[in-house]
Amino acid sequence: MSAMKSLLLFFLSFLLQGLHAQTVQISKADLLALTAEWKGERFADGRPKVPDEILKRMKAVSVEEAWSTMSNAGYRYQIAEGWEVINPDSVLVGRAVTATFMPGRPDVWQA
Repeated sequence: MSAMKSLLLFFLSFLLQGLHAQTVQISKADLLALTAEWKGERFADGRPKVPDEILKRMKAVSVEEAWSTMSNAGYRYQIAEGWEVINPDSVLVGRAVTATFMPGRPDVWQA
């Protein structure tokens, strides 16, 4: 094997190892334990499934109303600000997965 191929293989394996280190997944059992208060439907992997009807109703709720409700319930640092609005006439509502930063949450600390 040439030196160039060996070097390329080394860097590729190093890169792939780094990518694998970035994947963080929680087991279904841990997810169920952390979200034990949820009594509704769940996805196959255990994530709580917010009903479509609630998502439809949330389209009429302002960010300020939603944030105030969450903050008053103890869910601080659960908002990402500073997004650039590219479609000001449309409302974005949907299911989300928390990524990268997991601040303290009352439901997690009580589990």
